[in-house]
Amino acid sequence: MGVRLEFLTNLNITSVRGENTRRLLDQFVAKYDGFYIVVPSGFTTDYASIPEFVPRFILDQDDAYIREAAVIHDYLYSTLSGNQLSRYMADTILYEGMITLGAPRWKAELVYLAVRTFGWLFYKKDKA
Repeated sequence: MGVRLEFLTNLNITSVRGENTRRLLDQFVAKYDGFYIVVPSGFTTDYASIPEFVPRFILDQDDAYIREAAVIHDYLYSTLSGNQLSRYMADTILYEGMITLGAPRWKAELVYLAVRTFGWLFYKKDKA
């Protein structure tokens, strides 16, 4: 199977002072199976919401294996995405994005299992 997810632009972000989030300085564009996902400039992300009990050698929220995929996932989970895709598709795109970024399959599967299990707590529930 060929790659179904392509990152078409570079991720250009800045840290938000006093918060554990980043703000996109430019729009970030990806293409999944012919469908374009455009994350707007100004969108804020925390990359991956990883519980404190997960050792950072297993996965860090700023891990190069997840960063770009997590931005797309955060956007698709937000109401700003306009409900373009289902939660299942957002989680699948996160998994495939991690594989595209070179993550070991076990790591991508672990993250996928976590978002399938707990993602409903965050889906379409933006911060005020």
